[in-house]
Amino acid sequence: MLFVLLVQIGIKIYKNLGKYKTTESGYTPKSGDVIFFNVNGGINHTGIVKSYSSSTVYTIEGNKSNAVRNASYNLSNTYINGYGVN
Repeated sequence: MLFVLLVQIGIKIYKNLGKYKTTESGYTPKSGDVIFFNVNGGINHTGIVKSYSSSTVYTIEGNKSNAVRNASYNLSNTYINGYGVN
């Protein structure tokens, strides 16, 4: 539960700084950005963008199958809510 609160605080900080980009904005993620996910009905998971290609974003995420793991997602994946731009 605490992690969900921290994710929400992170989004609020990025929004207040004008550095939160939703997937609808057309923003292309960059290495080092924070990626926010809609999981189980809310924005409650995050990771760090390692890299991207024309259609895929590559991340590293904690608490992914109870471990820190690499993952990849199609940029149009509906689980991606947006990015904190760094």
